[in-house]
Amino acid sequence: AGDEADAVACDAAPAQAGERRFPVAALRGRRSAGVLVLGGARCADDLLAEASSAGVAGFVALGLDAAAHGASPARGPRVLVASAGRFPLVASDPASVAWLAGHGEPPSFTAALAHDAARLVVAAFAAVGGGDADRPGEVEARHRAIVGALAEATTELWTTDARGFAGGRALARAVIVREEPRR
Repeated sequence: AGDEADAVACDAAPAQAGERRFPVAALRGRRSAGVLVLGGARCADDLLAEASSAGVAGFVALGLDAAAHGASPARGPRVLVASAGRFPLVASDPASVAWLAGHGEPPSFTAALAHDAARLVVAAFAAVGGGDADRPGEVEARHRAIVGALAEATTELWTTDARGFAGGRALARAVIVREEPRR
């Protein structure tokens, strides 16, 4: 209804040198003084820095891909962050320490999903055991066994409080939104 700002790609460049990349100044005076970041953590950090330096109040809501951003600014907009399970990992979490040692930055939500998938597959294969299958009937039987084991596999996951599929085909996942404290 005229109060929505245009979507801006996270990799957009400013129109001219010295200008801001995001239209944060346009947020002042609008009835809806909020921004939703659907990009990654670096995009969220850039937007928060620009909004803070422009004195924008209101809020910035960060989706799961942006949730692993750096600390919220001391002044500027309130920061609302989506979280699921242990994601985004906190710096003191042993999983975060190990991830940072190998990757240098916190995992993205996509990387956390991949982590969970890998852990579930490893648990399923451990339950079924090794072995070769070279005849079509053996391959089909092994496939069924692994699918069944995957449905029952349990392990600690990052993106959900669930420990597995609980016999089904979908993981239960609650996404909550919390306000970050200012640094």
